[in-house]
Amino acid sequence: GKCSYCKIGLGNVCPDAKPISYEFDGAFAEYIEIPPAAIKGGNVIKVPESVPDEAAALCEPISCAINSHEIVNLKKGDTVVVVGGGPLGAIHAELAKAEGAKQVVIVETCGVRLELLRKRLKDIILVNGLKEDVQGTVKEKTNGMGADTVIVCAPAKAAMEQSLNLARKGGGISFFASLPKGTSEITVDSRIIHYNELRVTGASDSRPEHVIKAVELLKEGIIDHNAIITHKITLMKIHEGFELMKNRKSLKILVYPGGIQ
Repeated sequence: GKCSYCKIGLGNVCPDAKPISYEFDGAFAEYIEIPPAAIKGGNVIKVPESVPDEAAALCEPISCAINSHEIVNLKKGDTVVVVGGGPLGAIHAELAKAEGAKQVVIVETCGVRLELLRKRLKDIILVNGLKEDVQGTVKEKTNGMGADTVIVCAPAKAAMEQSLNLARKGGGISFFASLPKGTSEITVDSRIIHYNELRVTGASDSRPEHVIKAVELLKEGIIDHNAIITHKITLMKIHEGFELMKNRKSLKILVYPGGIQ
């Protein structure tokens, strides 16, 4: 709360941040302590009784998606392409619809996950990234222009590099997913960015105001948490949850430390 970034309202990129489960104990435990600094910094948000606990558990990832959309300037009426159909990809898609996107396309390479998305999300265009011409499909859906906004949720070099070819001239691209440290360099055709006047942005974490907005969206029922949550497990079965994630057989998995209610 005191550094130069915090003072200009960018507390989410504060170099002195001390996250719970890094600097403080937490996560995958029956109980965790909330440090006073978190309360002082506005990081404890009151959730209305009308918001189910299961929905409230999605506030943090939704808040990160909100931050990404604000930075890339996603607008009502946009055609949005989400590259990567995991739990965060599904959240980005649902948020884009809530924000008034004209159409939302999800690009995913895993057949199992595509089937999950097909069953659970409504009004979404799904593209198999392995079997279909992704760029051709996006052009077809946008009268040859390309997407207004592209959100990269897949932590893969190819996804980031391909994203430049999916956006229209003057469009925005958000690198939401991160690549592993040491293997994060990508090859970019700078001429595409230059002549197409593309805006390529990053997005890291979120701030309390984004969490507050996420709570409001859930309170109003604009985002359907049941579409995103595919599995509910106890803390004792957390390793089964890890396997579901690794094998991409899930979207969001909820862990219940005290047993499923």
